[in-house]
Amino acid sequence: MFAVERFDCSSMDADYAKRRQRWEPLYEVTQIKGDGGAHPMLSSNDEFAGYYTWDAADFGLNPKTPEMLPHEYARPALQLGLEMAEKIGENPFKLGMIGSTDSPTSLTTTREENFFGKFSAVEPDAELRYLDPVSKDLRPDGDGSLDVYHWESTAAGLAAVWARENTRDAIWDAMARKEVYATTGSRMRVPVFAGWDFKATELHRPDFARQGYQRGVPIGGDLSGAPRRRAAAFHGAGAA
Repeated sequence: MFAVERFDCSSMDADYAKRRQRWEPLYEVTQIKGDGGAHPMLSSNDEFAGYYTWDAADFGLNPKTPEMLPHEYARPALQLGLEMAEKIGENPFKLGMIGSTDSPTSLTTTREENFFGKFSAVEPDAELRYLDPVSKDLRPDGDGSLDVYHWESTAAGLAAVWARENTRDAIWDAMARKEVYATTGSRMRVPVFAGWDFKATELHRPDFARQGYQRGVPIGGDLSGAPRRRAAAFHGAGAA
């Protein structure tokens, strides 16, 4: 997903990075087939980095090797993007994060206790869920070590979009702005802004969002023009 070369193995340039920003503004960081945010080998101090990690193989053909991992997870991809920006002047991996179900059953449950799997054939047969493979070891000499079963799937994620209105146009525009975030099922409302002069005492003011837009940038925005010796401040609030 996040190779630093193009598909033909040529080097990226600024023009390619700009086009990639335009056509790939969002990344599905979590869904039924595991979580793509971080990996324990890359984030050893993060106790949540191993959440539903599917890292045996690419659907039964090629086992994963350590050198693949930095190019397959969101956290190292963001780091690679910053490195590319330093090198070529543009960041190809400036991404907004969303989550999705990736389930063709038309059921939108994200609750583990009410989840029977990705495919309609395993519902409501809980026993079959434990026996049914999502992906098989397809190597000619495969020993089954690359098999992945339904019981290893998560009840999926949700795409949260911070839009001005509940209309198709407004939601589309918010996604294009990357004013989005992903959750693994909890329906959190988390507006977050970044700026240079936000203070902790402002968190509960009634015009919280208006101040965020006026004096900072929202999720997905670019914060630039840092004052000398001033660190960025994050202005956020959440509700379930």
